[in-house]
Amino acid sequence: MKTTKTSVVTKSVLALAAVASLNAFAGTKPAPAACAACDQAPFSGILSADYASTFLFRGAALGDNVLTTGLSVSVPLGEGFSLGLGSTAARGLSANGGRNGSPGNFQWNTYSLGLNYEVGAVKLGLVFNQYDNLNGGLSRGSRSAGRAGRPSQLENSFNELGLTVGVSAGVVDVGAAVYRDFDNDSVYAQVSVGTSIEVTSAIKLVPSVVAGYGFSDNYATATPGGSSNSGDDGLTHVATSLAVPIKVTKNSTLTPYASWNVTGDQRSYNASNSQVITGLKFSVGF
Repeated sequence: MKTTKTSVVTKSVLALAAVASLNAFAGTKPAPAACAACDQAPFSGILSADYASTFLFRGAALGDNVLTTGLSVSVPLGEGFSLGLGSTAARGLSANGGRNGSPGNFQWNTYSLGLNYEVGAVKLGLVFNQYDNLNGGLSRGSRSAGRAGRPSQLENSFNELGLTVGVSAGVVDVGAAVYRDFDNDSVYAQVSVGTSIEVTSAIKLVPSVVAGYGFSDNYATATPGGSSNSGDDGLTHVATSLAVPIKVTKNSTLTPYASWNVTGDQRSYNASNSQVITGLKFSVGF
């Protein structure tokens, strides 16, 4: 998608984009596909630093005044396929920045490995994510009677496998994703829609909307302290965001953003029913 993700959008999901295919010509005849592949850079990547007033994970407010640094790398494999690798580290800048009674500074790491395929306006992805919840800021809740055996608090690490799809439909970009949490044996899904409006050659407006839904008492729909909420399934959040990417140099971008996050019934324990989150992100491509 063209949309620059806010901390709401970008940190829940973490699927890496495929690089564009390369067309090469020699004289008046197309060059062989193998030669075009040889002319491609062996990899590309993005380094980023992102400050957010509140760190959200799929609608859950986990920390305040958080700085997230990240690195993502895309390696072209040919025939529209690419390998994506990524890592982020989020740290609270205040001693009591964690939510849900988390002790000390908020700390959260993410590691991702994905296989992507791009054909025309469609991008498909298969991604494995590992999350390190270093200070216990996110509770799962436990199952009701007859569905026991689920921990009431996240382990230090938990893992998921996700399928993603993105489609550029004219001026609108549409995305969808579904993730299976192996540790909690549950599912999280989300849909998004956004667009990019060029203001000048260096400035764009990127509005977007994301909605998430948790199934089977996913940690995104469980109350803390081991008690289930009104049901196993439920809406986690709806986030409406506006980002303003500003091109600083050929390879660097500064992006202020704001997001209005509205929590669903299953998520209301964790955050206000609605809250505005602001942030500033700087990224450099290579």
